[in-house]
Amino acid sequence: MQFTDDQGEFLVQENIEHIHPEGAQFYSLCRDELIKQMLSSLLQDTQIQTGVTLKRFSEENDQVKVVFSNEQVKYYDWVIGCDGVHSSLRRQIHPNETPEFLGLLVWRAVIDAPQDVALPTYMLGSDHAVLLYPMPEGKTYLYGHVFQSVKSPPTQSFSNEFSSFRGLVPPILCHLNQQDDPSKNIKFYIHHMGKSHSVRFKLEGFKRVLLVGDAAHAFGPALQNGAAQAFEDAYVLQELLHPLFTKQQIPSLIDAFEKRRTPRVQQIFTLSNAKLQALSDPKQVQGRNEAIRKTGAPNVHGFKLIMQENP
Repeated sequence: MQFTDDQGEFLVQENIEHIHPEGAQFYSLCRDELIKQMLSSLLQDTQIQTGVTLKRFSEENDQVKVVFSNEQVKYYDWVIGCDGVHSSLRRQIHPNETPEFLGLLVWRAVIDAPQDVALPTYMLGSDHAVLLYPMPEGKTYLYGHVFQSVKSPPTQSFSNEFSSFRGLVPPILCHLNQQDDPSKNIKFYIHHMGKSHSVRFKLEGFKRVLLVGDAAHAFGPALQNGAAQAFEDAYVLQELLHPLFTKQQIPSLIDAFEKRRTPRVQQIFTLSNAKLQALSDPKQVQGRNEAIRKTGAPNVHGFKLIMQENP
């Protein structure tokens, strides 16, 4: 990984090839490819229903009663909420635990790279930042954010917003601006970055409902661990499930899952959000750049800390 300022001036380069104690490597994967991989591994009798949402739910006689938006009512031994930072399950039981705005307006897209982006590159401006990640088949993951003290919508395009950046950015902006064919236009996902109110795996008053992923712990992007920790949740959950598992054991399994995951996730939750705004605060630019040159990339320090132990 390499860090530069917004003019492409070098700050630091970090070797991450051996960052994991077991030699595991980093992989770049588009979301649609990830979904295809997940779908291909499901059992054939797995039922997937789309176009409906969860309207309300309750626990009755060691089951979870779920009422869907189409008024269909079903009963389940166990409900797992994987419905993101704006989780409807969490909101219904804990309405005050709303996501907190992190002060960032974010653009994301996967583009055809106009030139080889050989290394993951972080470009830090005064209140703007751009990330470029190489991906397979000549693709590049493009991320940009703008620091905002108050949440407000974008007033200009990505190209105009980041036109002052130099280094690797101008060729990419030129590439974006040459997309004359509407069918080839880059579709940015634009949103305001938020984090969970707190880490919560269980809902008060429920023994058979478990939250995982961003529904339980949405982080800021500093350590890029949102998806990673969702994967860890799934890994730990399947590890706790054993062939002789019964529905009577569900409450104790949820308790064991929460006990095992909370310390690690809480640590990452704190690390991910602690210095996020400092990376894009105009008042701290000089000190930030000097610190990166002297002590290295802050996210790599976090990666090493996270990888010292298994989930």
